[in-house]
Amino acid sequence: MRGVASAILCGVVVVGCSSTSPDEPAPSWAGTPAVSGSRLRARYVTGGGARELVAFFDTARNEECTFQAAADGTMRCLPSAVTSVGTGASGWAFSDAECRQRAVVLGACARETKYVATTRLDGCGDGPVTSIRPVLTPATSMYTANGSTCTIQPAISLQGAFTLGDEIPFSQFVDAEVATFAAGDVAERVAVASDGARQHLGFRIDSLDADCTFQVMADGVTRCVPTAFSVQLLYADSACTKAVAVLESSTSCPSTRVFRDRGLDLACDGARAIFGVAPETDGPAEESFFVPNSSSMTCTTFNTRFSGHTVRHLTNITASLPSAARRGVGEGRLVPALVEGARSADLVRGYHDVERSVDCTFTRAADGKLRCLPTGPEARLFFADPSCRSPGRLAAFTGSASCADSGGSNARVTSGPSCGEPPESAVTRVYALGSERRNVVDASLETSPGRCARVAGVNGVADAFELDPALFVEGTIVTE
Repeated sequence: MRGVASAILCGVVVVGCSSTSPDEPAPSWAGTPAVSGSRLRARYVTGGGARELVAFFDTARNEECTFQAAADGTMRCLPSAVTSVGTGASGWAFSDAECRQRAVVLGACARETKYVATTRLDGCGDGPVTSIRPVLTPATSMYTANGSTCTIQPAISLQGAFTLGDEIPFSQFVDAEVATFAAGDVAERVAVASDGARQHLGFRIDSLDADCTFQVMADGVTRCVPTAFSVQLLYADSACTKAVAVLESSTSCPSTRVFRDRGLDLACDGARAIFGVAPETDGPAEESFFVPNSSSMTCTTFNTRFSGHTVRHLTNITASLPSAARRGVGEGRLVPALVEGARSADLVRGYHDVERSVDCTFTRAADGKLRCLPTGPEARLFFADPSCRSPGRLAAFTGSASCADSGGSNARVTSGPSCGEPPESAVTRVYALGSERRNVVDASLETSPGRCARVAGVNGVADAFELDPALFVEGTIVTE
């Protein structure tokens, strides 16, 4: 389990452990506590005064589930133990010569997956779950259908291939309505299930008709930033600092008319500023604009023809977005907080450890226990010697860490699961980092247990010292 707080829909749920006076309302991001229903029972991780929803347990189906949008137009508590494999029936493989028994290759290291789900994708974000099928027996052959012809695939690897059962009707899963509750300038979306269960889904800015996530923006203020599709912003200056317009075509995603400015940091998810369409929307085609070049990280002249596109002028609405404090209050060692995630600019709902003065999220630690481990960017460990045995370790950030606060004092290194092991076998180690960042000519990297490879040129590394997991609050999973 890489991190409960980053993997679940519900995030922090504080019940019976938060402390706010009548004159001090809970933060707008605190959210509605999860509530068990007659069929769905809430499953929590608790510890240090924290109480956080992991999932619901469907007592009728004897399995965990989380609320997701289904293709029948209803929010439902769908099984948690699923693997997503595609966008619908058009790309299915089959395990029989009549192309009637659907099959899928889950990979050589596939664990015992109970279900396979498909999700409709339209290029404008994830769509609803379109089907759920049970995983049955290993497949001994694979076929593909082309019209009325069913053709065997002789070259395909059957390792990790399974036949699938019939599609499970969505009516077998608990349905819910999505209710919106005002919480200051930010509204909260809540799934209200037919059996009485409730779960927080997310936040929304009604005035912009847009869902939002909390982020720390370029000016240091924490705001609920509207969700926006990726579009081409046009800049008035050759440094790409002054966004003034957006280029739209007839195939553009159905946007909420809100656009995110990332400047030259195209690899980062964060927003430098948020823009809305100005009242005078149409712009003349002869204007000169500049655009970021993702490959060279430079700002270049925009010279694409405007045929079939509309140029719309923008206005900066950043200052009008709802802002929030990042830390709540509580009586235990852990108090609710908005904390930095490892792979995104979005703040996830976690905790602040008041004893150690660090933000944390519940994650499986190196001792096998669920603990509230300090947040920090994901890192890769290197060694100074060619045999990967030196006591001194070096940490270099990975993935989107170039967009994170590389001056942080902690880094997280997640290992596993090994081939064939369940996801919860993965563990996270936390390393305290030295203050100096430097480039090294060469280093060593443990590519697998007992295998050490030499790596030439590693930039931005820091001395890393592993922290004892016992320093951090242990959590326990309980079911209501």
